[in-house]
Amino acid sequence: MGTERSFYFRGPNLELNLSACNLREFLRIGDEVSDPVWEHHLRAGDYSAWFRHVIRDDVLAREASDIEQDLALSPGASRDEIKQAVLRRYRIRTSREIG
Repeated sequence: MGTERSFYFRGPNLELNLSACNLREFLRIGDEVSDPVWEHHLRAGDYSAWFRHVIRDDVLAREASDIEQDLALSPGASRDEIKQAVLRRYRIRTSREIG
């Protein structure tokens, strides 16, 4: 997709600058970032916005938006739900499957 269309995990204090140029990288990096970084983007609606405007998947964006708005979800639970939403929509090969 290119760097200008990548998702950037930066966090609330701009402490990171990790870019995901596709959904596989998004899921991998999303699993690795700290809970505060994950939750910062979650509560800002960044995931659904990227899915809608860059991935161009309104169904995935709506699902992500519902997850983003569920304040009862822990960072871990929301991370799992976003991941499952992506995997339901796309067949993504993990590094285990590739290697």
